[in-house]
Amino acid sequence: MNKIDLEKLKKVDMITVDRNSLVDISQVSIKNNGTQIDRMREIFSQIKNPYVYKSGCWVVGVGFSGTTTTLEDKMKCLLS
Repeated sequence: MNKIDLEKLKKVDMITVDRNSLVDISQVSIKNNGTQIDRMREIFSQIKNPYVYKSGCWVVGVGFSGTTTTLEDKMKCLLS
């Protein structure tokens, strides 16, 4: 996934998105072995859009305000 792809995914409106097209986070399973980059790729391949996904009956929108931290930075921190 490149920056252009991520920018498109970031612009998905969590209010109007088709809920049926979203992946439920509870269905995502990441193996603990491998590098951070490998685990990040696995998350992205399973969840499809890291900015908008489902958690049970809820649609979750991820965003960062007032910071220069990127999603990649946050994912690396989460996976370390």
